[in-house]
Amino acid sequence: MRCYWVDGVDAISMNEICRRTGVSKPVMYREFGNEDGLMRAALSHYYTRILLQIHQIFQGERSFGDTLDVLIDVSLEASAALGYPTGCLFVGMSNSTKRMGTETNDEIARTQAKILRTYQDWFERSKTRGEFMLDITTEFAAKYLHAQLSSAMNQQARGESAETAKQVLRMALSVFR
Repeated sequence: MRCYWVDGVDAISMNEICRRTGVSKPVMYREFGNEDGLMRAALSHYYTRILLQIHQIFQGERSFGDTLDVLIDVSLEASAALGYPTGCLFVGMSNSTKRMGTETNDEIARTQAKILRTYQDWFERSKTRGEFMLDITTEFAAKYLHAQLSSAMNQQARGESAETAKQVLRMALSVFR
């Protein structure tokens, strides 16, 4: 997971991953089947290790505005706080789907569906509580939120500071307030 996250899936080979991890290529193939299986497993692990923690933000009893504020801060600082690289492995892999195999692309689709469902559920709960009043569908709101968060993660991965990415994200998400 870390190798793909730090170097990007386009920039690192299975041979290099084997060298860095000290695992032989036959063992790697026996465990994951092929590089596509390894990428799928890395993304699945990333979802469990990183994204689920971020998505817990939406389960609390915070107000809509407070949840947005926490999301902006945590989403751009979570990886650094856990000792991981900046940016988002999921966003990076989503940007490289042409290089991915079927297993990884299927995992990207499943992960995106889970992410969008989390956002959509939050928007629906917020509408029920009278905190989200925009006259747009929760599906569209979820897609917009996802696009803005992905953009901020890409900014960070390109070397922008977390503070700059936060300012841009705050402005982009101000339409929800």
